[in-house]
Amino acid sequence: MVTRKPTGVSGFDELIQGGLPATSLTLLAGAPGTAKTTFSSQFLYYGATDHKEPGVYVSFSEDRASYLLAMRQFGMDFENLEKKKMFKFLDMLTPRGSIVRETTNIILKEVESLKAKRLVVDSFNALSIGLRDPASARIFLHFVLVKIMRALGTTTILISEIPAGELKTGMAGEAFLADGLVILHYFPKTLDPSSVRAVEIRKMRMTKHTERMVPFEIGPNGIKIQPQAELIL
Repeated sequence: MVTRKPTGVSGFDELIQGGLPATSLTLLAGAPGTAKTTFSSQFLYYGATDHKEPGVYVSFSEDRASYLLAMRQFGMDFENLEKKKMFKFLDMLTPRGSIVRETTNIILKEVESLKAKRLVVDSFNALSIGLRDPASARIFLHFVLVKIMRALGTTTILISEIPAGELKTGMAGEAFLADGLVILHYFPKTLDPSSVRAVEIRKMRMTKHTERMVPFEIGPNGIKIQPQAELIL
């Protein structure tokens, strides 16, 4: 039986038989504004508060202060979790020499020190900018996020930015190497002030999953997915 890691994202776990497979790597992709950071943060926060599983957020795109402030509006007090040694924010905005080696060492050190069971990397696109070529990106993805994290018992979400209007998820074959591919969509309505957001589970190894797009909303408590609702565009 596959052990599950409930995400804490309201309604999402119903779509994947109870949660992400333990030690898996899930690629969370979407255009800007599709709530990728909120989704992955709920995964970390719920793991720490409800399951006593420490988590690490590795950011190549946002500083710690901005992140903590943004998540506080959804009721997620990560500062309190930091004090309890249940959460660590790694600000990787500053280039650090040979980025593959240095980044690998920093992430491994913090994951092992915290005994983290949940990891988010935001985003792979930003990390890739500092890598020499696609081969270096694949090495980091395959050996660090797949092999090493799996050996440490860590379940990982890797965020990937999709430029608006494009479908490609990255340059290094992330979608093929990842166990799961979850895409967050945003559909603006030209003749209506409202918009529609939806989640699509393109693939998820080791579990059955819903294959249709499912609508979701963003409220005071974060993302709320409506598993039974139909997507109306």
